[in-house]
Amino acid sequence: FYAGPNMDLVSDESQALTITIKEGQVVEDINILTNDTLVTTSSSGGSGNVNEVEPNDSVSKAQSVIPPVAISGNAAKSDDGSIELASQDGQSLVISDLFKFTVGGTSTINALLTIENPDADLDLALFNGDATDIIESSSQLGSANELISLKLNPGNYILGIGAFKGSTKYKLEITLGGAPSLELSGPDSIILIPSGNNNISIKAQGSNFKKKTKCTAKDNSKGTLMLTPKSFNLGSGSPKKSIRVKVNPAAIPGLLETNEEKTFTIDVTCTNKASDQKDITIFPSLDTTISSKKNWQIIKRIRN
Repeated sequence: FYAGPNMDLVSDESQALTITIKEGQVVEDINILTNDTLVTTSSSGGSGNVNEVEPNDSVSKAQSVIPPVAISGNAAKSDDGSIELASQDGQSLVISDLFKFTVGGTSTINALLTIENPDADLDLALFNGDATDIIESSSQLGSANELISLKLNPGNYILGIGAFKGSTKYKLEITLGGAPSLELSGPDSIILIPSGNNNISIKAQGSNFKKKTKCTAKDNSKGTLMLTPKSFNLGSGSPKKSIRVKVNPAAIPGLLETNEEKTFTIDVTCTNKASDQKDITIFPSLDTTISSKKNWQIIKRIRN
């Protein structure tokens, strides 16, 4: 839709600018400006399957897409970008691929980033429409899939991808609306206390669960962690559940003896295909504690 003088087209009809023409009147300088990228609409109402189109490394050149959409692209540590993020432990990340979209009404976004190269590490960030604020980020360790799932108000948004390590092909799938989704939140680490209660609680939050659905929690620690409960139900009346994560007392002496941090992944999967993962790092002592999760903040944004 036409949005005004010197403005790109928008996909949200509520942002359209109406041109009033009286009988016999000529209205000039109504120029239709499209983005560099042509976005086609599939039968599902979205862009369908598309390829990343360069350049898309700045806010002004962000590639426009219409969810549902599956974007195939490439990202590398050496790529340039106008947005740079920094974490609390001094690490940095350049956002090299930007994709903008519009949410017409309050809706749940599910953005899943799948990484092809097992030796690469990509991170995913959700920004507001002009990328002046980070709304949410996903920074799983290594080549694990990145997922952002949360409820959004109407407006314009940007999803950004940056390579923390290596180079890889990827697929970014963006959907809005009624698809069930799951989000795990809570502490990311446990600092061992030899004679204490070494446990934390994480929260499983379901969205768009229309009926009671069974969910199963598991981990890859081979007995180092103990999860309670391992099976539970989520539904519209009870959309969230606390999961207790405890270090097995039998494993504590060995963890203290090696004096090395260990990271394990908790995976919760529901029968309606909603799922999420969360990494938990065990630190043998306070002296070896480092921040393994990258809580990004914007340190550079070039206006162009």
